[in-house]
Amino acid sequence: MAKQSLLLSQIVVFACACLMFGCKSNAAPAKKDKKLYQIKTDALTVAKGKKANAAFHIVLNKGAKVHPKAPFKCSVTSTKGLKVAKGTLRHPDTKTSKDKRDVKVPVGVTAVGGGQQTVNMACSFFICTAKICARTEEKVKIAAKVK
Repeated sequence: MAKQSLLLSQIVVFACACLMFGCKSNAAPAKKDKKLYQIKTDALTVAKGKKANAAFHIVLNKGAKVHPKAPFKCSVTSTKGLKVAKGTLRHPDTKTSKDKRDVKVPVGVTAVGGGQQTVNMACSFFICTAKICARTEEKVKIAAKVK
């Protein structure tokens, strides 16, 4: 009972401080601050019946990083002419460069139809600096040409 009372009093003090000083939640989606990162996609051409990797990159500017322990999730879909290997991507699926300024997010695809196709990724991840971490959401479309 004493622990619950202490926790409740801490919550009340925090709420009062937020009202007085204007606290902001770090969990709210961040505005797309192009000073912290850019999204770049790889060109994709694949022969019908063959496998390839569709990928995009989170290119980080100096002082920014994709937090490796914060939640990272990409939901992946595609048009009818492509079959994706995984419907959901997480941190272990990403590849970070040695300098940690390029985070590659690849997904395997198999071409089952012809023509122009698209891989769609709806992603949520945290971009951090020395001062703040903020949840960021990106929707990425990767064009794929199937021969």
